[in-house]
Amino acid sequence: MLAVIYGLPEKFSTTIQIKELTKRLRFEKKEIMPRAWSNVFFKLAAIAANIISSIMTVKNGDTVYASAPLIASSLPAILLKKIKGVELVVEWGDAFEDFTKKKPKPWNIKYFEYLAVKTADKVVVVSDKLYKITSEIRGSGKSVFSIPYGVDTDFFDPEKYDRDVIREKYNLRNEILIGVTGYIGKYKGIFAYREIAEVSIQILKKYNNVRFIIVGFGPGLNDFIKFTKKNGIENKFIFTNYVKYSEMPYYIAAMDICLVPFGNDFTSYTRSSCKIKEFMSMEKAIVTMRAGESVKYMDNGRAGLLSDFDIAIFEKCIVKLIEDEKMRKKLGKAARKRAVKYYDFGVLSKQLARVLSVP
Repeated sequence: MLAVIYGLPEKFSTTIQIKELTKRLRFEKKEIMPRAWSNVFFKLAAIAANIISSIMTVKNGDTVYASAPLIASSLPAILLKKIKGVELVVEWGDAFEDFTKKKPKPWNIKYFEYLAVKTADKVVVVSDKLYKITSEIRGSGKSVFSIPYGVDTDFFDPEKYDRDVIREKYNLRNEILIGVTGYIGKYKGIFAYREIAEVSIQILKKYNNVRFIIVGFGPGLNDFIKFTKKNGIENKFIFTNYVKYSEMPYYIAAMDICLVPFGNDFTSYTRSSCKIKEFMSMEKAIVTMRAGESVKYMDNGRAGLLSDFDIAIFEKCIVKLIEDEKMRKKLGKAARKRAVKYYDFGVLSKQLARVLSVP
C-alpha cells in the first residue's frame, strides 16, 4: 500500500503536483492531507491533525511518499519510519537553504526537512542542483532520483479552450495580454512579481494595446494593486485573486505572453516551476530567467525567451514578443512539444513507478 502524505491543503501547487503524479500510479494507495486553514491557530491545528492522522492511518509494511519541506508531512513521515519501519520515499521540491553549508539545529523547524532527506530510503528531487545537494547530504547519489514537476498536457491543451471566454469577461478586444499565474507572496516588504510591475510602467508608455493580467492570490496582492494605482496604470491591470485550478486553462488561453520571473537566489536554482509547464502545455510564448532548470525547460532559448537578472533585459524580451507575433507562435509550438514529450504527468509517473519499484 502506498500512503501519500501531503504537507499542504489541496489548492496549493505542491499538493496538486504530487496528487497528479501519484494518481496515475498502478498502486493501491491512501492519502492524508491537511485541512485548509484561515489563520495561524487553525494552521497549527491542521498540521497537528495531519500528523495524528498519518500515524493512525499508515500501517506496517506500507510505503510512505511524503513532501520533505513541510512539517505537516515530514514529521509524521520520520516518525512512521522510526516507529513502524515503513519504507520512506521523500519528495524534495522546494529548498530554501543549502544544508550542505549549514546543517539546521534540532530545535530549528527546518531540521525535520533535513532529517527527512537524510533518513529516507529514497529521495525524489526536482532539479539538478537539488540532486547534487541531496547526494552530498546522504553521502551518495545511489538512492536519489530526479523527477521534475510536470503538467497534465491533456487538461492543459490549447485546442480545448476558447481564448475569448476570459477576454470577453474583461472586455478585451485586440489587446496583447501579458500574464502571470501563482501565489503572490511578500518577502521583506516586497511583493512577488515586482519585476512585472516595474517593467509595465515603461511598456505601457510605449504600447497602448497592451494589458496585464495577474492570476493569483496572497499577502502581496494588495501591495501590487497599490503600486499600479500609485503609478496610474491600474486600468491596464486585471487582478483576478484566487482562481480554481479547473479554470486556470481558460485564463492562460487568453494570454499572448506569459511571464515567469524569479530572483537570483538559492531557491530559484533548486526548484521546478509548475507554472512554466502549464504555459508550455498551453502553447504560450514565455519569458523567464536564464538560471536553474528554466534553461532546460526553454531548451536554451528555443522554446521560450531567457532573460538575465536585469530589469532592462527582462523588458527587452517582453517587447520583442509584443512586436513579433510570428515569434510568439513559433516559441509556443516548441514549448508545447517539449511539455508533451518530457513533462507530461503520464511520462513522469512512469519514472516514479520505477523509483518505487527499486528495491
